[in-house]
Amino acid sequence: YKQGLSPAMDKVIQKLFVEYGIADRTSGIITNWYPDGQGNLGSHRHDCWTALFSFGHERILTIDNTPLLMQDGDLCIFG
Repeated sequence: YKQGLSPAMDKVIQKLFVEYGIADRTSGIITNWYPDGQGNLGSHRHDCWTALFSFGHERILTIDNTPLLMQDGDLCIFG
């Protein structure tokens, strides 16, 4: 996501910064769309804090070898 593309998303992100006390702008804002149970993303690491919004079909997100069920509209903040 690039700031300025969506005023509504910019507002949500600013609320996250305030609510979670995030002063460091080294961040990742990720939106994932999984239209069915077949989509996936290979194993990888994030070098910054991340706010991950998940939309569409439920899926398993694994963080530090811990599985987390993500459903449509869920938000997970980690890092």
